[in-house]
Amino acid sequence: NTISNIDIRPYLPDDMGSALFAVLQRAHGLVNGDYGYRQHAWSATDDDTNLRRGVDCSRAIWFAFTRAGLQFNRTNAYLPTAEMVGPLSLMNEDFLPCSGESLRLGDVVGYRDANRVDGHTVMVIDPRRRIAWGSHGWDGNAREPPFTPATGVEYQLIKYKPDWTRWDRPTMELAACWRHRRFAEDATAMRSVSTGVALGSDPCDPRICRP
Repeated sequence: NTISNIDIRPYLPDDMGSALFAVLQRAHGLVNGDYGYRQHAWSATDDDTNLRRGVDCSRAIWFAFTRAGLQFNRTNAYLPTAEMVGPLSLMNEDFLPCSGESLRLGDVVGYRDANRVDGHTVMVIDPRRRIAWGSHGWDGNAREPPFTPATGVEYQLIKYKPDWTRWDRPTMELAACWRHRRFAEDATAMRSVSTGVALGSDPCDPRICRP
């Protein structure tokens, strides 16, 4: 379900020079840009034109990291969701696998449906409240009138799959978890700490974002 009233500031690390701060700021900027969901060749010569044409889930992840100045892989190549999973994925070059670990803010999780051979990928915002960021082609609010479905770059609440192991449908299963090496390094150095002083401890309407 799309969340329209989240405030990202309490999630931002106090260290504004941290890698996580840069990525979250860039990701939030895409939400504010109101970019729709669409898969396309990304062939325009400038970011704004490409974004206005639309952005899909894996492209949004790639964009947030690379435009925040973080290395995505050796050549910063874009990876579709099918290439973001598995031990041979180029994600291994600049991300650490985190499957089986407790999720953290900034983790990239990928889902695959073996039956329909498609997938989805999002960035974890709040593991406990089950809030994710990404570009979404489907919005579960359609099940609950009078909400108006919203697609594109949004924050979403995982409302019907509380364990993070599935997305949208039962066969869309968790296939990969990646944690950027810079995030891990910053966490070790305590550079990713957020005290939530900007707006208090609850950045989201509790009627929607309850655990």
